[in-house]
Amino acid sequence: MTRLRVSRRTCLVALAAPAVPRPPAAPVPPPRPAPGWLAVANVTLIDVAAGVGWPGATVLVRGDRIAAVGPAAAVAVPPAARIIDGRGKFLIPGLWDAHAHLADPGFYGLYLRAGVTGVRHMLGPNPLFSPAEPPDHTAGPVQPRVVRAHHALDGPDTPFPFPARPQIIPVARPREVAAALD
Repeated sequence: MTRLRVSRRTCLVALAAPAVPRPPAAPVPPPRPAPGWLAVANVTLIDVAAGVGWPGATVLVRGDRIAAVGPAAAVAVPPAARIIDGRGKFLIPGLWDAHAHLADPGFYGLYLRAGVTGVRHMLGPNPLFSPAEPPDHTAGPVQPRVVRAHHALDGPDTPFPFPARPQIIPVARPREVAAALD
């Protein structure tokens, strides 16, 4: 019987290494909103601000905008609306990924499918990729809102290697920080 010897260091490195998902070979097109009315009826709506759920709620959507929210009896659903029965289900606000390193637009559809409607793009691994917010969501594929925070401040002896190096703003003294932020 052959024994495999693995050092403790190898195990720690394997556990500490971030799992980086590979983008799909071709961008996955996210679902496009229907041009008419959509009602999610009799759903338990989660109010994250108050920390409570509203059972029996109806959310009415027109195109890509929420038109009405309230108890099912109080929301008038247009006759031509597509209705999703939300009994036994929960509806939450869109989620945010507040620390993402976007590298490819192919991830946008994956974010939306996971309920992430907003992404804060931090220092990117690909300096040639700059995620852009489309000026009009109806003109192209739907994607999460992207807030860019491309550059990072670091000391003059930054350990960041290329290709991230051009995105690093080196500062040596505290007074240089204010100037670098302008």
